Amino acid sequence: MGEFSYNVPVGNGAYNVTLKFAEIYSGINDPGKRLFSVFIEGKEVLSNLDLFSKVGRFTAYDQTIPVNVTDGVLNIEFRSIADSAKVNAILVTQASTPIFNIPITAQPGTGGIITPSGAVTVAREGARPSA
Repeated sequence: MGEFSYNVPVGNGAYNVTLKFAEIYSGINDPGKRLFSVFIEGKEVLSNLDLFSKVGRFTAYDQTIPVNVTDGVLNIEFRSIADSAKVNAILVTQASTPIFNIPITAQPGTGGIITPSGAVTVAREGARPSA
């Protein structure tokens, strides 16, 4: 019933998987007509997705999911609940190394004042600066 999967060979590490959707089938014209779930690396990342209900027809809907691959294969599985699961495109990119401390240099213009001035290092929001 429209279930399918992708097994993408990749190096072990952190990735961002962007799933790109759009409900373009003319037979889907009401909420609840197409429902499906998505699993990445065995974990359910999208549950009971209803594109028509989320964004209507002919509208792009993207979801980016961070994943960690430990066996050299990125596994993506689509499971149908009503009608057939679908995806329009999949983009896999390596996750970048997070920047935890960001240097900022502030210099006032003529007659201006900035406090503090000069080089200052700040932690990115939600990050834990290294000791």
